[in-house]
Amino acid sequence: MKEYKNRNIYWTSLFVNECVKAGIKNVCISPGSRNTPLTAAFAEAKEIKKHVIVDERSSGFFALGLSRQSGGLTVIVTTSGTAVAELYPALIEAYFERVPLLVCTADRPSELQNCGANQTINQHNIYANHIRQFADAGLPELTLSSVDKLIKTTRELISTALYRDRGPVHFNFPFRKPLEPECETETINTSLIEKIQRDKDEPIEIRHIPFACPAVIKERVMNAITNSSHGIIFTGSGHYEKEDIEAVSEMSQKFGMPLLADGNSPFRFMGKKYKNIIFNHSAFLRAGKVRKSLNPGLILQFGNAPVSSAILNYFRSSDAFKVLVNPYNDWKDPSNSADIICQATPADFSKNVISSAAIDDQEQRMNWLERFSELDYLVGKIKKEHIFDAEFPFEGRIVQEVIKIIPDDSILFAGNSMPVRDIDFFAESSDKRIYIFSNRGASGIDGLISTAAGLAAESEKPLSVITGDLSFFHDINGMWALRNSGKPVIIFLIDNEGGGIFQMLPISKNQKLFDTYFKTPLNLDFESVTRGFGGDFYSINNWKELEQYYNTGIRKKTFSVLHIKTDPVISSLIRKGFWEKVKHFAEPALGITDFSDD
Repeated sequence: MKEYKNRNIYWTSLFVNECVKAGIKNVCISPGSRNTPLTAAFAEAKEIKKHVIVDERSSGFFALGLSRQSGGLTVIVTTSGTAVAELYPALIEAYFERVPLLVCTADRPSELQNCGANQTINQHNIYANHIRQFADAGLPELTLSSVDKLIKTTRELISTALYRDRGPVHFNFPFRKPLEPECETETINTSLIEKIQRDKDEPIEIRHIPFACPAVIKERVMNAITNSSHGIIFTGSGHYEKEDIEAVSEMSQKFGMPLLADGNSPFRFMGKKYKNIIFNHSAFLRAGKVRKSLNPGLILQFGNAPVSSAILNYFRSSDAFKVLVNPYNDWKDPSNSADIICQATPADFSKNVISSAAIDDQEQRMNWLERFSELDYLVGKIKKEHIFDAEFPFEGRIVQEVIKIIPDDSILFAGNSMPVRDIDFFAESSDKRIYIFSNRGASGIDGLISTAAGLAAESEKPLSVITGDLSFFHDINGMWALRNSGKPVIIFLIDNEGGGIFQMLPISKNQKLFDTYFKTPLNLDFESVTRGFGGDFYSINNWKELEQYYNTGIRKKTFSVLHIKTDPVISSLIRKGFWEKVKHFAEPALGITDFSDD
């Protein structure tokens, strides 16, 4: 007995079945012709939520947001040709941030390659420099050996993306026409179909590959922790489980190590639950003499590299024994000052230290911790006077006002370039639990709104975005995805007429060159653009209105843009004045009497 099948559809249904069995919950699909078999197969999978995103570039970043919020694997489906290239920026970000994505690109068969066929490019391993694994499915063949290979390859890609080498993977699918489910292409013996059915229904287990720090490395690290009474912990951005946060915090308290929490680190907004967290290190460590006075003997770095160049300079100038801790042996140290990488999760590493390392100089450790705590308190007072009382609309105060008005247990997405730095410099501790995200893998200003839309789609928590005008412009299409979510996402749009971050660089002194090539005011009607995508728009003129219109927007079923016009020159002067004041008070607090320039 025989059955009629479309080989493309049957082939992709086997692939999608593996995705379902692996627990994949989300797929982002951009419309196209050549990817019809993939789209049709996912359309039948009730267990997987479908997100239709017209713009492939936006779809990639939307998927990035989904995976970052869920911690799981998101599938991206696109057609052939330049649509494939549109995904690349998001994959670069996912690669550096270890975000799991499974990119499925439809392709033309080999006879249509390199002959001028429409919508055909060389897609073979096109993302080679920024993915964890590539595979080509080959043209569909409904034989047992071909099906076995498809299923095996699918499981390998999913395992790589989630565990073995966490990050984005690429599966290329060439198809010949006909592509539609209604077009049957061949007959298959039911005995083969039944055999395939039995095999594909078998449960699968994708194992987590355990990580272990080699004994020789572990011994060196334990000795360094035992022998150093002047250690610090730095926590950068990255994915932390609850047990990671608790274990690192416990280690900090037991060994008297100040915990320098980057602005993107989850330790920054923990509701004051944990002790030893230092918030203002990026400010007081800008001063060279302060850095020298606080020279540590040991630095433990968890997560990604610091946002602040002051911290990188601190690491670079220090002669401390420096340990990078992450599960994948990633070198996250632009200062190139690290001595060793310990391959472990933050929780596993910290628990080992707590149980194995000795303490015999507790008083010295507490004195060391106290020096950081006193400076942190001092700078906090200066910040309240110089920053939190600054007149509207100083950018550094905007981030703190946002933290004040957003509710507890909410998400804050920080855009590049100035917002993420302002959070690191100026955001103060809070009684609220705030989950902070940013695209710091490659630190691009593209795709920020789409990433936030993906975060919102995967969470019921209130979500706010702080972004600049250039970032907003680069991802205007992302508002289409926000509109379709039907959720009250609030975008704080800081409009400094382009080039706000360049105002902080030496090039700003070359006025002619700066005004022509770096300061790039867009002169866009942001209100018309926002309303064109179905969002609400509010021009903010004072601090009271910022809170008022936030509360208005958060009650609606669409996104809102709160537009704040700022002056980058004035903001730059306030920042520099703050840092000078910090230096003026921090140096005497440490007993520094030589007040010459650093």
